Amino acid sequence: MTPGHWPPKRVVALLLTIVLAGSVMYTWLAGVGDSRTLWLLVIGVVLGATYTIRGSSLPPFLYRLTGSHLLAGNAITDDDDPRNLSPKVYLSVLLLVALVALMLYWHYARRR
Repeated sequence: MTPGHWPPKRVVALLLTIVLAGSVMYTWLAGVGDSRTLWLLVIGVVLGATYTIRGSSLPPFLYRLTGSHLLAGNAITDDDDPRNLSPKVYLSVLLLVALVALMLYWHYARRR
């Protein structure tokens, strides 16, 4: 990777983090949702920013949470593990899901 060049998954993570940050601001300023929704969005922004800043990886302590009571037996694995899906696949799906969720959130928040 050349200096100043970001891989596609890092760019998509940055865009998703910006979308989540916008959702946090809208939730907070418009008073929609409850505090649990706001905290969930804030955690998403923090994780997305951490992932983007660290160069497309999460801090090592998050990978060590595997099997702890916080994750109820679910595992977080490193993205570079070849057994995982290709980043092109899961980031595309994640972006689509985030856009659909944002549209639904905007639609129902507008109805209030």
